[in-house]
Amino acid sequence: MTKTLSTRAWRRAAIIAVVTVAAGCASVPPRIDVSCGDAERVARDALDRIGAIEATPEGCSSAAWGQECQRQRDRVRRLAVSCATHAAVLVADAWLSYDDHDVERARDDLDAALALPIAQPDAAVLRARLALEDGDVAFALRLSQEQLARTPDHAGLHEVRAASLYAAGRLSDASTELAIAGKLGAPAWRVAYDQGLLAEALGRSSDAARQYEAALASRPGWPPAAGRLRALEAAADATGTPEASAP
Repeated sequence: MTKTLSTRAWRRAAIIAVVTVAAGCASVPPRIDVSCGDAERVARDALDRIGAIEATPEGCSSAAWGQECQRQRDRVRRLAVSCATHAAVLVADAWLSYDDHDVERARDDLDAALALPIAQPDAAVLRARLALEDGDVAFALRLSQEQLARTPDHAGLHEVRAASLYAAGRLSDASTELAIAGKLGAPAWRVAYDQGLLAEALGRSSDAARQYEAALASRPGWPPAAGRLRALEAAADATGTPEASAP
């Protein structure tokens, strides 16, 4: 089994593309929408707006919403140039860069945010995920532990800590971290799905099926959970072992 928890589940589906500033415009000061004092709110609002559009059937790739998504991306990019000491702006730009497969820029943004004196749990979550994707499990474990010492009630940090422990083969510890994440407000469908993956890795098919059912109860019809539940049912039928039924 792949040593990662639900990678796509935690990614912000809102951010799927990024606008690169034209090299020919490098000498021209960027247009500013707001003062840097309001930059973090504007960056968050921009990502929330893109997220709301991506949640519609049309999404940002449609003619109806494409220009609005582009406008919001432009806002974040301009802020990242002009207000580069604001953590929320750096994290927003990192998400845009990450989903545009510009991992180096995303990593630079996140490292800059984490170097700021105030705790930056959102930056740490994505930075640890990047480390896991690079295969640097030790870095992800160390960063998640350090950041949890500073912000112990951050659900996302517990989730990425769980993913790091899972990658390290510490499955029971990963399950505990997921349970904590759920108590702190992590999405129930995501926690249940990842608990199902852990149960499967531990050979507990019945427990895994119950977790996938819980994920589907919270997020009806979600294909990853439904698919794994059907696979467990098929395996149970083939071996004659009673198992929960997929919807």
